[in-house]
Amino acid sequence: MSSSAGERWLGLTKGDDGEYVVTPASMLRSIGGVFGLIESAIPPVAFSVTFGIWTNAWLSAVVALSLALILGVVQVIRKKPVMNAIASVIGIAFAAFLATSGGNDAESAKNFFLPGLITNAVWATGLLLSAVLRRPAIGYLLATFEAIAPDWRADRRLLAVSIRVTVFWSGLFIMRLAAQLPLYFANEAAWLGIVKSAIGLPAFALWIFLSWLMLKRTIQTSR
Repeated sequence: MSSSAGERWLGLTKGDDGEYVVTPASMLRSIGGVFGLIESAIPPVAFSVTFGIWTNAWLSAVVALSLALILGVVQVIRKKPVMNAIASVIGIAFAAFLATSGGNDAESAKNFFLPGLITNAVWATGLLLSAVLRRPAIGYLLATFEAIAPDWRADRRLLAVSIRVTVFWSGLFIMRLAAQLPLYFANEAAWLGIVKSAIGLPAFALWIFLSWLMLKRTIQTSR
């Protein structure tokens, strides 16, 4: 992938030495920056608020999808990572389909959040499994971005910190499941979006910062 393509599509950032850098700023940019974080929260909150007021899954889905399309276009116009905008619209469209495919009530509307729950479960399981097998996903991610050497697994410090950060990130997805699953099974569609966003943006930003603190010294020493 060329530098321009990586920056345009994925939001990757290279330093003065031509290598990809891992800092809170570069990690935040890869997900669309602050606007990208806010953008990801607006459609689910809009869905929940609309459903809470009108108890209409179809109307709520239309509102959420419309906002996702508008925000996606804004992201592209602002020359933010294109992949984030595309993935967001596709994800909201699929969620809207699930929310309306079973009817127009709360039992159907809650399925708007089903893809997110499944995604959290998959990430939590995959990250934990990679850590248990001593093949931490975070290590491979950093190596792909050239933040650490290709033979990073031979370095005990790099392997150890990669495992810790991988387990740390699995904790984020487990926390999300613990907060949202009770609401899902209780058909609380009006609250799911609020709770999802409340523990989504702040927690994600905090995890990025703390991960950087955990990785910073080890990465700098290894390069």
